[in-house]
Amino acid sequence: MNLTAPRLFSDSFYLLCIDMMYKLGLIFYSITLPNTTRLDIRLFITETMHDAANYSN
Repeated sequence: MNLTAPRLFSDSFYLLCIDMMYKLGLIFYSITLPNTTRLDIRLFITETMHDAANYSN
């Protein structure tokens, strides 16, 4: 590992990737929620959706 190598990506690229992951997560969670019948899984998905929305804001 070369510790003196220049960075591969900028901070704005990292932030863009994180933002896209939140958006995709919310999309997939919203697709999964109506198709789930177990209460514990539904609660987990709902909490995760709230967390992702809070982090995004």
